[in-house]
Amino acid sequence: MPKARISHAFVLTTCVAALLGGASAWAATQSVTANMRFDAPLTLTKTSDIDLGSVTAATASTYTISTAGSVTTTAGPGVPLAGPTAAGSITISGSSTQLVDISAGGYTASNGVTPSNATCAYDGGAEGSCGITGAAAPGAGKNLLVGVRVNANGTQASGTSAAPSFNITVVYQ
Repeated sequence: MPKARISHAFVLTTCVAALLGGASAWAATQSVTANMRFDAPLTLTKTSDIDLGSVTAATASTYTISTAGSVTTTAGPGVPLAGPTAAGSITISGSSTQLVDISAGGYTASNGVTPSNATCAYDGGAEGSCGITGAAAPGAGKNLLVGVRVNANGTQASGTSAAPSFNITVVYQ
């Protein structure tokens, strides 16, 4: 019987196949975790609403309350203002790294009194328009004082009240 010849190619192929078949013994797997932290969500906490005090009924006038809480009127010196007044106050909390934009809108009238032109003073800053861009990150909490102009049309009866409103919106940049 003739002797079988084994070719070198066969031997090489067999060795490579044995090595590749055993490759799983040479593999290892390691899990890696991708950790992430997210900034705190913005929160707005109203400390107080705006209070313009008591004014004379049935007198058309425009009243403006500053972020310091002082009220002025266009009705003149004959229109008494009485009672305590207060600017609105909102605490803004959130990220300690992201800047914020602050705006006012959604003005809604009540009993013939229409609000407009809100003013804001953020974190002890000067009073100005509520169109604030790039304000400091609020972190654990910064105060926003809010004033507004309201126009009373003169149809308000004695003993009634009005509660016009508007929205303050704060967003991360």
